[in-house]
Amino acid sequence: MAGLVYLKLPPLPHELNQALLKEGQHMPVMAKDGRILTEYHGVASPTNSNTDNWGTTAKINNDRRTDEGGVPQLPWELVNEVRSIIQPYFKVEIFPIIIKFTNNTNQDIVNQGPHCDIFRTVGINYHLQLGGPNVLTNVYKQTRKDLSTITTEAEDVRADEVELLQQHHIPLHQWHVLDVQRYHAVMNLTREERIFLSLTYPEKITYNQFTDQYIDLIGENNDIVD
Repeated sequence: MAGLVYLKLPPLPHELNQALLKEGQHMPVMAKDGRILTEYHGVASPTNSNTDNWGTTAKINNDRRTDEGGVPQLPWELVNEVRSIIQPYFKVEIFPIIIKFTNNTNQDIVNQGPHCDIFRTVGINYHLQLGGPNVLTNVYKQTRKDLSTITTEAEDVRADEVELLQQHHIPLHQWHVLDVQRYHAVMNLTREERIFLSLTYPEKITYNQFTDQYIDLIGENNDIVD
């Protein structure tokens, strides 16, 4: 189960999926040309990186600011609707946010390089739009080199510096947890935006600690690696 496992959490109702997708589609693109961009990758903005409670940081930024340092967030009614369905499965308070990948390059199909995320240690995700017909999530054997910088910076490496462990074609509306302090990458992104819901987890829990604590949520399809 190294790197990524599917979770036995219920899919969200169709109407809620559509409302969340619409919010993601309307998130502003605040990026320069020539990059693969995420509007928000992690669970805190750089302006609030001095807190240990990452979930609270997401709530602080729920004012939907789009100025420099601000992060647009979900309307509270959607936050509460998601939490009413998903919160009973977790031991601590979770908080949903939207993440969007935008191919802002001059190429029709691009790959995101191997990296470890800033701020968060686990990514509990649910895709609303995949970003193309053959988008793959690569999980590598190597993990973050410097754990002391998790709250201050992401960590990137070249593809030839890491060894592929798994490759997943993650289905639409399938809850899963990703070890975001293990190098991972997203491949074959098209012009279609990749939009997904992510649950912030307010404790500094490692991926292994998460899978140990939530063994009852681990799905039966985790032996399947695309």
